[in-house]
Amino acid sequence: MTTHQPIDHSIRISIGHRRIVAAFFDPEDLKAWWGIRCAVLEPRPGGLYLLAWPETQAGSQGPWSGILAGVVREYHPTDGFSLTSTHWLTDAGDSFGPSDLTIRIDGKINQSVLTVRQAGFPTDPDGNRLGERASRGWVSCISSLKNYLDADPPTDPSTPD
Repeated sequence: MTTHQPIDHSIRISIGHRRIVAAFFDPEDLKAWWGIRCAVLEPRPGGLYLLAWPETQAGSQGPWSGILAGVVREYHPTDGFSLTSTHWLTDAGDSFGPSDLTIRIDGKINQSVLTVRQAGFPTDPDGNRLGERASRGWVSCISSLKNYLDADPPTDPSTPD
């Protein structure tokens, strides 16, 4: 049985590393750029990473809905983080997982490259559906994050990460 290839998407953001990583762990940031309803976030190895989005209209297939849950495998406030045993339960009742998710930040002060990699999809039709839907969702997601962070530059741009 074929499996979906790992997802790799990158985007350049004109802001420091620390601010990008923080935007994935601050509930207010997540509400603003990713549209979540609530979150339980423990930025440490073994910690919980749980996001919940508002319910969508019946039959809606927006890129993000339901609940995303994973366990933090690695956390570095300036370099990124990774989640293991990542599961996604859509509000339509579909359950996808497990997969591994890695968010990496590279670059120089105030010139960062954010890379999202999601891999380890199950080797069944549901895994392929998750991979295809997640790939589309990540393009939208990191674009939204870039727009959010670019519109809210740091108060002191000389502050290093």
